[in-house]
Amino acid sequence: MSYRSIKELQQVRSDEVGTAATVVKADESSELCAKMTKLRMLSDADKQLILQLQLHINSQKAELEKRTVTIAAIQRNFENLSSIASTERAELAALRERETRFHEEREASVAERKRMAAELESMRSSASAHEGTTLELAEATRKAAEERGRLHAQLEALRSQLAHAEKAHRASAARAAELEARAANAAAAAERAEEARLAAAEAATRAGEGAALLGEERAKATQRAEEAEVALQKALRHAQQQVEEAATANEGRAVAEARLCEVQEARAAAEARLCEVQEARAAVEARLCELQEARAAVEARLCEVQEARAAVEARLCEVQEARATVEAQLREAQEARAAVEARLREVEGQHTSSAIEAGNAHAERQAAQRRLDEAEKETRRLHAELSALQVARSAAEVEARRAAEAADAALREERQRSDAARQRVVDELDERLRAVSQREAVLRASIQQVMRAEEAMEACLTCMACMGIMKDGASCVPCGHTFCSSCLRDAVSCPECDGPTELPVTIGMLGTLVSKFNFQKQTLATLATNNGASASSSKFAAAIGSRSAA
Repeated sequence: MSYRSIKELQQVRSDEVGTAATVVKADESSELCAKMTKLRMLSDADKQLILQLQLHINSQKAELEKRTVTIAAIQRNFENLSSIASTERAELAALRERETRFHEEREASVAERKRMAAELESMRSSASAHEGTTLELAEATRKAAEERGRLHAQLEALRSQLAHAEKAHRASAARAAELEARAANAAAAAERAEEARLAAAEAATRAGEGAALLGEERAKATQRAEEAEVALQKALRHAQQQVEEAATANEGRAVAEARLCEVQEARAAAEARLCEVQEARAAVEARLCELQEARAAVEARLCEVQEARAAVEARLCEVQEARATVEAQLREAQEARAAVEARLREVEGQHTSSAIEAGNAHAERQAAQRRLDEAEKETRRLHAELSALQVARSAAEVEARRAAEAADAALREERQRSDAARQRVVDELDERLRAVSQREAVLRASIQQVMRAEEAMEACLTCMACMGIMKDGASCVPCGHTFCSSCLRDAVSCPECDGPTELPVTIGMLGTLVSKFNFQKQTLATLATNNGASASSSKFAAAIGSRSAA
């Protein structure tokens, strides 16, 4: 019953009281008492009715106040949910932006990691090629050392042959002295030859036979000269083969140097790619240019040393040819001296000779002496040339040693620089991986915080009847507890407080908020899954980086 109906009832009662008073005034006094009694009874009934109405009004006021409080609570909850939804929406947008940035950074880091891995592989291949080239260079150096030892052996052989030639020269000088003594004896015998002309005629006849023998000796000498020439040709061919072998070794060394240059170019390219990440690109390129210039200077110096060695080998060939000529001349002088000695022995055996034969013997002795003098001069000249060649060879060996040491030092420095550059790349990759891991850890922590907030919000949006996320949320009146519409459809009382559910209020914004919460929850779950996958890939990349660094 409302307040208006109560007022109308009071007015009706007052009208009845007025009517009763009029009746009392009009009727008799006997009826007045009955009416007053009846009126008193009616007034008592009205008082009771008024008390009941007042109690009902008070209960209705209390219910209205409860409904007002419930509505205020629902409104506050709705405002809180709206603020939470807006905050979550902003956080979700920020998380999406961070996720986008993280994906971009991860893609960039993956691309950078792939590029760095490719560069590491290229550097490893360059290092392996460089090691192969170093081995080839060592092999070429070993061959050059063997060639140097062979040249040393040939030089020692030339020295021994020169010593033998000196011994032969000394022996020929002694024989020349003997020839002079025998020529003096022949002159004395010529003075005595005038006493026996018959013996001279016979001696002349025998001299003719000796001339025939001399012709035979000359033929033999010519044959020996031809044999010496054949031996000289063989020696020249052998020297040419040695020169060709040296040229082949030089070509192999040139190929090794070309491969080394290719390795250097590949390494320079790798270092240039690495210098894109580093800040000291100009300094590294300048250093590379200096190393290349130094290597070019070393290669030029090596070429000069090789040319000097070729000149020394050519000069050695000339010395060998001159020595062969001198030896041939010495052999001819020895043969002539042997012939003269044979003739002198024949003259001494017969004790007869003519003045013509003595003159011929003296002339032959003088010719032999001249040839011996020429041989001595040629020997001295060869000694001087040999000394000069030894000095030149020593200088060439020193230059070759210096050039080899400079090349080895440059190679060691280049290898150290390449190792340092590779280590810097590995360290930089590790730093980037650590930075990515830190960012992933921060993102995981943020995602966990948001997920905890989502779990707290899920507790607020959970229907206590079906223990699921609310669907088409409706609030009970007057208690204000919110449940699913389907859960409140057949409920007689509130499932949470057992209060009456007379007028359930459906909240449309709550359904929108629940749908947005579900979408946000799915997005966070996907983000957490992707973050876990990226963390595992980062750990795998870190393991690969540490293995490559080792």
